[in-house]
Amino acid sequence: MNIDGLKKAVKSNPRLECFYMCMKSIKDKEIAKEMVGTKRSPNNLIVRTFGQENADKFIYYILLDESARFNGFCSLYRLVLMHLAYAESMMLTPVVCFGKNTLYFESSFEGSTNAFEYFFEPVSNIPYETVLCSKRVILAKGADAGAFGTTEAYAVPQEEINFLAPYLKKYIHLKNEIKALFCSDLQNIIAGNATLGVHVRATDFNKGYNRHPHVVSPEEYLEKTSQIFEKNEYKKVFLATDDEFVVHLFKERFGNNLLYFPDTYRSQNGEAIHYGKIQESRKYHKFMLGLEIIKDFYTLGYCAGLIAGNSNVSMCSRIIKKSLGEEYKTLEIIDKGINHNMHETRGKFNSMLKNK
Repeated sequence: MNIDGLKKAVKSNPRLECFYMCMKSIKDKEIAKEMVGTKRSPNNLIVRTFGQENADKFIYYILLDESARFNGFCSLYRLVLMHLAYAESMMLTPVVCFGKNTLYFESSFEGSTNAFEYFFEPVSNIPYETVLCSKRVILAKGADAGAFGTTEAYAVPQEEINFLAPYLKKYIHLKNEIKALFCSDLQNIIAGNATLGVHVRATDFNKGYNRHPHVVSPEEYLEKTSQIFEKNEYKKVFLATDDEFVVHLFKERFGNNLLYFPDTYRSQNGEAIHYGKIQESRKYHKFMLGLEIIKDFYTLGYCAGLIAGNSNVSMCSRIIKKSLGEEYKTLEIIDKGINHNMHETRGKFNSMLKNK
């Protein structure tokens, strides 16, 4: 094969051509930066054509799927808000989809391939089913969200909460049938503006994983809640937690003044409820996990006060509160710092997910 034939063969194979371009440009720092930027930079838009539908729109497809397979619900929720901020800044029409690899996709729902729309109204008038038949589609990437928020942090400044709240108010709307499932309970919990919300993130947070917050024990949460409850004019405590032990602990202290959703699935052995082999046989278990966390963090957002640690749940609750144009009478975020160690989560979770 001659040189021209070799070049033609390389150009006909995207992987070989990519390798060739990288090797050719490795000595030129500026070209290397441009190549990396094409993939990573939020300032570069790669427009793909899949068909001829929605030809008058530039669609920004926020598909959270394989790359988000380990993300809990509130992590997904917060990523969506950051991507929506990006879409608006670039004057793109957003479409959101939680794919089949996310933790809340329910395979037993016939015909539904978008777990986001189990719970929320579409964020635009473009049906997600038409995206991959559309003329101008930009696939969301992680760097886009990173330009409008802190994608991997558990502690964020109030400014970020304030910034994301308008996007929640504009784009994120619970379906009426979802609101109906807990609206009356919510009204009873927040009646009189005298309920102190408490979020206790336990289970896998107690294992001290790298880049996760230092453990705040249930007893520490209980002590802080008792202090504030006695000092202020709160009449009830609403508890959101993933651990059944915590419910019993708070019930011993607050008795009939403790409110929580009794039918919520909680861990009884300290393992995270959204990872691992699911042994629970209840119908639509994955959908129910999503519904239950929605009930918890939305209710926390409507409470008069909030006690919590650094977690995606507490962050989303605070964004909801801000989107209502309100402030908490009491806001106590117990911050003991972030772990920096070699105790990683991903390998273990990956092996657990394979056993599902």
